[in-house]
Amino acid sequence: MTRILATTIAAALLVFSGCGVPGYDKARYDKMEHAILQSTNMLAGMQLSEASKLLSLEGVRWDEGYTTVPLGQERIYHFPGFCLRLEIEVRPLGITPGSTQSFSYIGEGELRSNGVWWVSTFWPHLEVDRLSDPRTRMSNYWDNVNASFRSHGAKTKIIESRMQTQTNK
Repeated sequence: MTRILATTIAAALLVFSGCGVPGYDKARYDKMEHAILQSTNMLAGMQLSEASKLLSLEGVRWDEGYTTVPLGQERIYHFPGFCLRLEIEVRPLGITPGSTQSFSYIGEGELRSNGVWWVSTFWPHLEVDRLSDPRTRMSNYWDNVNASFRSHGAKTKIIESRMQTQTNK
């Protein structure tokens, strides 16, 4: 009887302390991680439609993140306790990533609606955050992006100041 009571108490403590409970949809995370790692070049250069099927992204809520790629987009797909950050880029029909064929950025709106979306060379990123609310996840995301900009701006000012000091010597 004492052994059963001790085992029950230990199990309850593990559950309530968060130990033993992953806090995210581990099965789905593991399946997606396996698909990414087993794919050619970690999905880079794959059409978004194919990647979506491979990762079972149909109907999954996503929000747009920040990217510096001119015809790109970062999509943040939301899952219980984790997210998938996927960088994609659009190209005209018939021009694949890595192609030597050039194309014009003129008519960007038309290209975004009529072009082919590809997984970019920035590999997919799975991130466990143990959040279930996409709004909280995105708020944290934008706070981090803004903090990064502020940090970069401060570092740039320090470098400019040092360069100015060295030039005046």
